[in-house]
Amino acid sequence: NTSPSANPLVVVSLVLWLLMLLSLLGTTAEFFFTEQLDYASRRLGLSDDVAGATLMALGNGAPDVFTAWNAIHQASDLPLVLAELLGASIFITTVVLGSVLLASSSSTNVSPKPFARDVTMLSASAFAIACFCLDGLVDFVESGAIILLYIGYVCVVVCSRTISYEND
Repeated sequence: NTSPSANPLVVVSLVLWLLMLLSLLGTTAEFFFTEQLDYASRRLGLSDDVAGATLMALGNGAPDVFTAWNAIHQASDLPLVLAELLGASIFITTVVLGSVLLASSSSTNVSPKPFARDVTMLSASAFAIACFCLDGLVDFVESGAIILLYIGYVCVVVCSRTISYEND
């Protein structure tokens, strides 16, 4: 007597269903989110760096904000929220980035200074979160500091873009 979850047909069906859902999500993002982001960026006069650090991040992170908010207020489950947010961050910086790079038709050029800036900020954020969580309690000041890290990052992106334009 095997359970339905152990049935290979069920597993294959679920994997195919997942692939279809991911394809639909990608298509929806391509035709609705990406075009609207590009339009808003052009209207606001934002560079790709600034648009990625602000509008794209907001669009990508908004579902996580609402999911985390509900998990904290309905279940008071901070460990689950931290694991989901950090796991999603790791997934995006490894699997998503790796898949996009593999799918590109040729070698991809990386601008060293913006890349170093972004990786440094990602590392600093992860380090700050780790330090704040070591005592098992994240207080109001630490929560505010995490938000200020992001605001500081956006300011650095905007300022570095402005300096770059002035030097060109």
